[in-house]
Amino acid sequence: MRKPITKAQQILSDARVRVEGARGRVQTATLELKEAEAALLAHLDVYDSLKSALAPKPRKKAEKPAASPAAQKETAPGKEARCGVCYEVESHANHDSTYLSSHKFDAPKFVARAGRKSRTRSASTEGTEFSTQSSEIETVTALSAGAGD
Repeated sequence: MRKPITKAQQILSDARVRVEGARGRVQTATLELKEAEAALLAHLDVYDSLKSALAPKPRKKAEKPAASPAAQKETAPGKEARCGVCYEVESHANHDSTYLSSHKFDAPKFVARAGRKSRTRSASTEGTEFSTQSSEIETVTALSAGAGD
């Protein structure tokens, strides 16, 4: 005959089952954590390589000749000025007055251009336009409110 289980033994047995169950859940969670950590490291590696590959690369500035009108009127050595009408050199037969279809040599006209502005805007300058306008409005409002006194 079996010995009856005491209440203390039953409590200990139940506690042991709960401890073993908790230990099993901890082991399962530890394995899942290691898998998740490995996946995170792989994603971080891919992210870092994409970030470096897709980062904007600074472009080299083009060297531009001087844009002064005096410099534009001078022709390069070995090059003659071309007519603005027919695009031929001045000594061409089109500019000989003996022919009926001739015309006077018309030197090309150079137009000075304004400098170009950069298309990129920094975040620090984007908000300044609105804040300046709003501060001006506040100043005008404050002055007009004080003018009635």
